[in-house]
Amino acid sequence: MPDLISLTFRQATARLESFSLKVGEVRYEPDIGINLVLQQRFHGKDIMPGDSISKGTYIDLVLGKGLSDESSAVPRLIGLTVEEARIRAADRFLRLGGILDDNTIVDEEAHAGAWIY
Repeated sequence: MPDLISLTFRQATARLESFSLKVGEVRYEPDIGINLVLQQRFHGKDIMPGDSISKGTYIDLVLGKGLSDESSAVPRLIGLTVEEARIRAADRFLRLGGILDDNTIVDEEAHAGAWIY
């Protein structure tokens, strides 16, 4: 699977074709990057660059549609886990940006249950 993230729709289509893959469903989400690939998906799940996939497979794309004059209230995320925050942000068509990890957490289980502060 090629890396399509941040390519334009036209570039992503050409890249897929060069790998003998096809464009599947195209969905748009509010984002500053108009017609830029935000996600590449297969059967409803993100597919990572380098993953093995059969030739002729349809790859779904999520593209940015711009921000226009739309506004959205920023939800309160403090006290939530990262996954809960992602869900709450997505409810308002927002995405989490940079996440700064607390490097003092070394236990994987503790990290998975970390909260936003």
